[in-house]
Amino acid sequence: MQKKFLMLAWLLALCACRHIATQMKDHPIIIDSLLVKADARMETDSVAAIFHDIDVFYHKMDGAGIGDLYRKYDFKRNYYHEKGEYQLAMVYVDSALGLLQNKKLQRQYYREYVNINLHKGDILLAQKQYNNAYQYYYASKVAMEETSDSCFYRIATSNFSGRLGTVSYRQAKYREALGWYKESAESADLCKENFELFAAHQGTLDNIALCYTRLRMPDSALYYYHKTLAFITSREAQYPNKSQYVAMARAVVYGNEGDAWLQKGDTVKAIDLYRQNIAINSQKGYYNGDAHITRLKLAGVLLALNRLKEMDVVLREVEAHPEQLPYEETYVLLLKMRLLYHNQQGNPKQSRFYFDRYLLAKDSIDMSKRELAGADFNREFQNLKTEYQLHFLAEKERRSTIFLLLTIVVTCTLAAVSLLIYYNLRQSKKNGLRINLQNEQLEATLEALANSNSNYKRVMKVMAHDLKNPLGGISGICNFLLARSVLEPREQEMIALMRDSSVHALEIIEDLLDANIQKGREQSENAIDLGLLISQCVDLLRFKAKNKQQQIILKVLPGTIVKADYDKIWRIVNNLIVNAIKFSPSGERIYVALDVFPDHVQVCVQDNGMGIPEEMREKIFEGAAGREGTSGEQTYGLGLSINKELVEVYGGEIWFEAVVTGGSAFYFTLPL
Repeated sequence: MQKKFLMLAWLLALCACRHIATQMKDHPIIIDSLLVKADARMETDSVAAIFHDIDVFYHKMDGAGIGDLYRKYDFKRNYYHEKGEYQLAMVYVDSALGLLQNKKLQRQYYREYVNINLHKGDILLAQKQYNNAYQYYYASKVAMEETSDSCFYRIATSNFSGRLGTVSYRQAKYREALGWYKESAESADLCKENFELFAAHQGTLDNIALCYTRLRMPDSALYYYHKTLAFITSREAQYPNKSQYVAMARAVVYGNEGDAWLQKGDTVKAIDLYRQNIAINSQKGYYNGDAHITRLKLAGVLLALNRLKEMDVVLREVEAHPEQLPYEETYVLLLKMRLLYHNQQGNPKQSRFYFDRYLLAKDSIDMSKRELAGADFNREFQNLKTEYQLHFLAEKERRSTIFLLLTIVVTCTLAAVSLLIYYNLRQSKKNGLRINLQNEQLEATLEALANSNSNYKRVMKVMAHDLKNPLGGISGICNFLLARSVLEPREQEMIALMRDSSVHALEIIEDLLDANIQKGREQSENAIDLGLLISQCVDLLRFKAKNKQQQIILKVLPGTIVKADYDKIWRIVNNLIVNAIKFSPSGERIYVALDVFPDHVQVCVQDNGMGIPEEMREKIFEGAAGREGTSGEQTYGLGLSINKELVEVYGGEIWFEAVVTGGSAFYFTLPL
């Protein structure tokens, strides 16, 4: 038998070499039609007849291309691979690889080259040749990373990650497998979706759910089972000729979903899903092996419920077709179920019979699992990466010999460049002298500016000193009147406002002398009643508004406490209201409101004045946007600039909005 396989492989490789030499044109449409028809015949005709007809068709073709031959070999490889006949599958994998021996063809047929390496890795993995499998997986990875086809790269990455997820799952490294499967699902690019991609993606989603089931996270597992079913339902109409596959895939999900419900303690739901799986996949031509797996899981549930008669019926259904068991582990599980059944029935003789058979089969499986568990694909990949890098370095060294020939040309070029550099250095030296002269002129200008600034400070101090004396006198007189005179309440209130205004003016003068807003905050920050402050400020400015027949409408909430400097906040509110009075026509209303939010307060001053021109809006807070008021009042444009600095010192914001009916609304916030 071994000789037959070797002979077949040799003949196929020889055929492949002959076609490589000629490099004929591919015929994808013709081959697609041929293989679709061949696939449809699989359920009715013998495989030998189908393969014979394919070979005859190729023989009659007027020159099959490499892509055409690859499709034939891959079609046959897929059949034997799915049947578990790995030796025959390997023959056709090697034949396909034989077509793509040189780098040029590997780049031209990059899709085929990536996929066939993955398939060979799969077969070697099934044959328990783990180290060899990793070599082909790694070759596939290297090839996919060299392609510029981003869509195919994502699909290939998805397939590659899915393979590594399967390896980790078989090693019982379920968290590691979960990561690979999720990466596979995320990498899948379905922009060019076909049936193969649909099948792979739904399988990946189901595998993610399986990992969660193994990790005993049933809620997460159920989420992905439902996601898998939703994906199948959303796509099944696109593949009307694949209704049988869609039904089988849905049944597989049902069988796996039952495990998650069993973990949640809902045996009724689990049994129902198991029976749905069995009803579908027990049909002829369907995935009978999966139905057997589900029967064995159902038998375990029935055993736990002590429904032994039903369990016996289910086990007999499996035993009637043992050849349909998909892999050795399921046969071991069948023996285990029979052993447990006879133990429960009290049949010691039968129990002993199945116990011996179970141990023998289990030992074989355990040995295979130990071999797989000992395989470390991360380490193997690192070793392969090192080998690849060494090969790359050797190739690089060969190329360096060629580059050596360019050294002379480069040397000559460098000589020319050196002359240019020398010329540029001389020119740079001249430019440096010119720059030094300009620096000296700039230093002189800066010195003159510093002197001017010093004079400005001196004048400001003199002005502040001269202003403090009369303001201090006003404050003192007001205090005297309040302390000594018998006045009406309204008169007392007016005098108190005069006193407060003079005190605020003195504070502003102190700030001018200090010229440091941040320092002012550090020196004085107390709890103040913002509502009361705004009310007092409005009361003081009502007289100014009255001169223009204006009315100030106040809406505040007393008892609103913020931490700030009283005089600084007074200045902010005062500037905004004074601006509103200044830029509003006579007889208009000005609205002042205080709103409280969970983490800040907001003050609004709205007028119905002339508004802010478009060209001034971007620089309104920059201290350079002054203009006359509606009655010719002079302005210097500093108030809003000062407001912005003060508000930002306390962690607030200030802005304005144009009012639809005319005028402007200025807002500022302070944190609570």
